[in-house]
Amino acid sequence: MPHEITILKLRNWDACGSGREWFREKFPEGGVYGDVMSALYKDKRYEDASWLASNIYADVVTKEVVEGEVRSIHSAAKEAATTGDYAHAATTGYGAHAATTGDYAHAATTGSRAHAATAGSRAHAATAGSRAHAATAGSRTHAATTGYGAHAATTGDYAHAATTGYRAHAACLGLGGKVKIGKGSYGVLTWHDGQRERALTIYEGEGGIEAGVWYRAEDGVAVRCDGDDA
Repeated sequence: MPHEITILKLRNWDACGSGREWFREKFPEGGVYGDVMSALYKDKRYEDASWLASNIYADVVTKEVVEGEVRSIHSAAKEAATTGDYAHAATTGYGAHAATTGDYAHAATTGSRAHAATAGSRAHAATAGSRAHAATAGSRTHAATTGYGAHAATTGDYAHAATTGYRAHAACLGLGGKVKIGKGSYGVLTWHDGQRERALTIYEGEGGIEAGVWYRAEDGVAVRCDGDDA
């Protein structure tokens, strides 16, 4: 089912008063994620759109969420590659890639082997197809994938990487990152031991690591993250 947004959910996410008022006016009965994102882009509420995407990726990552992201981005821009801030890119075809370089400029794809990549801060990347990888380079830029063998990777600090597909790995190379992995997958987290940065690898099914759960590195140990902590 499409991911639904409600005023209660926005309150739980500590949405600003202006954002809640806008949502009540546009969606008095609640709304589906893709429709809400499309309306935000139409009204040029780009930072609110980025905030919503961040909370959705931390809450749940499904094929429907990614497809909703593609639809909403298509309503704001038709180009597959962009360079400006808030300049989003989306594709739906097989092997059709999406890339952005500006801040708050998201990239999303739904086709198989159709990769998504972003370079700006707070610019998220999401894919729904098999072997369609998502990569981000900026700080607080999340990467999410749902397809088989579709990896998610981030290099910026406080940037989350999430996968739900089988054998689809997630890696956070920046400090303060979090990962969520699927069945048969592994995740990589980066932490600082006081002298240098180190990598921590977790494997689904080993050491208590579960699929569909957020983890962060704390003193070299994977710690489960729940709710607002993710």
